Amino acid sequence: MKYKLSVTVITYNQEAFLENTLESILSQKVDFPFEVVIGDDASKDRTPEIIKEYQEKYPDIIKPIYRTKNLGHTGNYIETSRM
Repeated sequence: MKYKLSVTVITYNQEAFLENTLESILSQKVDFPFEVVIGDDASKDRTPEIIKEYQEKYPDIIKPIYRTKNLGHTGNYIETSRM
C-alpha cells in the first residue's frame, strides 16, 4: 500500500506570509508523495489569488479549499483536516 502525506495549511488574510510558507513546504526533499491541503477561511486580501497561483503551478500537490463564509480558526482547521 502506498501512502501520501497530507500537509494541512489554514489561512485567513495571510498574503504577507503565505508564499514563504508554501515555498518552505515545497522545498523539502522527501522520497514519498505528499499534498498540501490549504483551507482559506474567506480571506479578503490576495490570499485566494496566491493559493490559485500555486495550485496552477503544482496541480498534483496543492489542493485548495476556498470558503465563502468565515468559520474561524477552529472551524477552518476541523473542516480542512477532514479533506
